[in-house]
Amino acid sequence: MSAKSRLRKFAFVGITDFWDLSMCLWNAKFQQPCSDVQFQNLNPTSANAQPVYNTSVLDGYTDSYDGEIYAEALRIFNEDLARYNVSE
Repeated sequence: MSAKSRLRKFAFVGITDFWDLSMCLWNAKFQQPCSDVQFQNLNPTSANAQPVYNTSVLDGYTDSYDGEIYAEALRIFNEDLARYNVSE
């Protein structure tokens, strides 16, 4: 079984880049009420915080396999947004 087909078996696929939509989708999919705490930043950093990692050594390299999985996760996420009528 491929990683992409396994992803389709997950009960929920959210995307952290779209946190608020992911929280709304979770609530819609599992018939849960929204809670303010779902949308709060519980791990804030200061405005001038520096990244904790440096990706410049990758020299633009991207992992094609990770990209395929992420693309499939986005497809599932967008399908579920439409299915559960969730939007911004």
